[in-house]
This record gives sequence, C-alpha cells and structure tokens, in this order.
Amino acid sequence: MCTNEISERKIGSETGVCKRVNTFIQANENQLKAVCVGGTQLNSNFFVSGQTFPLVTCRLQNGEQIYPNCQYQRGQLSTRYIVLACTEGLPVHYDRSSVQRTG
Repeated sequence: MCTNEISERKIGSETGVCKRVNTFIQANENQLKAVCVGGTQLNSNFFVSGQTFPLVTCRLQNGEQIYPNCQYQRGQLSTRYIVLACTEGLPVHYDRSSVQRTG
C-alpha cells in the first residue's frame, strides 16, 4: 500500500529526498473536520481527537532516497488518538498520534 499510495499522491519532501515517514489517517473528511470542531484544544490551533482512528504508518525502506524513486516498507496499522493543526475549523496538518488521550 505505502509505495503505491505515496507515489500516486506525489508525496515528497521540499528538499527532493523521500520523506522518511508518512502516516495515513483512515477517515473521511467530515470525521477529520469533527476533530477541529469537537476535539480537545491543546493550544492555539492544535486539537486532539475524542475517538481513536485507524492509522497506516509508512517508513522508508533504506536510508536516504531521491524522490520520486521512493520505496517504503509495508504499512504498519495502528489505532490511536490523533492531534491535528486546524485553521478556521479545518484540518491543515497531522501533528502526531497517541495511544492515550492527552490534553
């Protein structure tokens, strides 16, 4: 899943090397927006979800690789709370995840 998904979405870093880690949240747009509106505010624009989400974490196979020739290990599935940066009630950045709810 990882290598194909990252390639199709044209995900790379600004420096031209492949990103070491990419995390995909298995949720629809409305579920992510709900974190920004109904989640617990951690600071000015970061919100933690009130429910857990399934995540797929993709890690680069070997050292530094040059985009677009990125090869990732098979994705690791987990279920965790998420922290999103939100602007005007919309998610703009996935910050991190946690096994326990923080905040």
